[in-house]
Amino acid sequence: MSAGLSRAVGSTRTLLRCTIDSKLASSVSAASLSAASTSTSPAQPFQLCHSFVAGYHDQEVPFGFNGLGELVYLRTYARIKEGPAGGVGGGVRREVWWETVERVVNGTFSMQKRWMEASCLGWDEARAQTEAQDMYERIFTMKFLPPGRGLWAMGTSITEDRQLYAALNNCAFISTEGLSKDPAGPFCFLMDASMLGVGVGFDTKGAEMASPSPLLVTGCDQQEVGGSEKRKRDQRVTKQGRNRNTSVSDFPYYLYLYLSHTLMLTPPPSIHGEGPIGAP
Repeated sequence: MSAGLSRAVGSTRTLLRCTIDSKLASSVSAASLSAASTSTSPAQPFQLCHSFVAGYHDQEVPFGFNGLGELVYLRTYARIKEGPAGGVGGGVRREVWWETVERVVNGTFSMQKRWMEASCLGWDEARAQTEAQDMYERIFTMKFLPPGRGLWAMGTSITEDRQLYAALNNCAFISTEGLSKDPAGPFCFLMDASMLGVGVGFDTKGAEMASPSPLLVTGCDQQEVGGSEKRKRDQRVTKQGRNRNTSVSDFPYYLYLYLSHTLMLTPPPSIHGEGPIGAP
């Protein structure tokens, strides 16, 4: 038996032993693992073993600070979910700590898995499970923590569906030094990043620069600013008479467009060929 096939079989056995989800277990096989490097289908998201995570459901969380730590966590980092902890029943609630840690670890290793498979570097599921479980235990017991933005965004639809990884950053910086060449760029970047929850610093080096003619510049490049091209692809706009029904998730992109074209003194682009936004 080749070394590669041996690793694939070992990875499969590890998953089958530690996973209590029969559907997941039945979908993993030695053949699928050995063929992963040649498959053109998107990588399946990484998932911690359910039996491993279940061992933390009732463990005490060391929030500390006489309850203040838990209050800050619930206020800022616990995502809204449906159903009680464990996924049974209905209703809306906030995450509990073991769920947050699971989401963050799954999101982190899913991103790593996509990168490694896309780069043909090979993916060792058994090794990933071992490392992910170690990461989970260290975060759960607060031996180390990811950035606050990582706690809030990693593993959510923000990163998994829309791929707006800029939302994982706590801070960013933009200089106004180049305003003479790109008078809208710094402000578009600041607005775009801020709407992803990133704190943006800036300088005032462009304060003394005279405003150029808007005819000499072309404005912000939609494809270069913090995922705006991705949001462009996500547009869901329809027209009903004089009204347009737009998904809430589209508004940051439209605000970005308006800011760019307002600063450049140019009319905003049409949507689906229907004229400028807000036009009759």
